[in-house]
Amino acid sequence: MAYYKFRIANKVTVAPTIGVLYETANKDVENKKYDVAVSGGYSLSAVGGVEVAMKGLSFGANYQDVRSQDLAGGRANAGNRVMVHMSLPF
Repeated sequence: MAYYKFRIANKVTVAPTIGVLYETANKDVENKKYDVAVSGGYSLSAVGGVEVAMKGLSFGANYQDVRSQDLAGGRANAGNRVMVHMSLPF
């Protein structure tokens, strides 16, 4: 992930982000003996988003666009995702 923070009027920080997300999982093994064919694989996503921070609140969102994948031997497909977050200090 790469980002740059912009400070606006000494009150708000805006940080646009861009990056790559790679996820991988090994094949499952049943009874420590048999590989489970419909498990394991990888996905590669392009990610873009923004985070905004103020004195007592921060929030943001990103979009994850799947660019390449091979999950469960080609039997499963991951869709694009949106992640949102918010945090409050206490």
